[in-house]
Amino acid sequence: MDEAGLLGKCLDPDTNKWAIACPWRELHSGDEPFSPDSGTVIFNPPERLPAFRCLHAHCAERTFKDLIGWLERRLPGLVGAHCSRLRQWESGQQHSDGRP
Repeated sequence: MDEAGLLGKCLDPDTNKWAIACPWRELHSGDEPFSPDSGTVIFNPPERLPAFRCLHAHCAERTFKDLIGWLERRLPGLVGAHCSRLRQWESGQQHSDGRP
């Protein structure tokens, strides 16, 4: 995220929650890109898959998959360089415990 110029401050080190500038912030209504109350964060808790959340209406349906796609289109190879394990999303794919 840092290489993409999106990373803000760590908001919660226990859950590895970070404020980020939303890649789609041009659709938002005037907040500061790295403000902790901007409504855009990533989570990367240990031993869990990362997550993305933006609370703006334009981004309500966006997921971590969308964020990864955005990053990879702009900076090819960035995702692979930072992921210890890559996961390919396929429609209907589920984890062995039933999670998507």
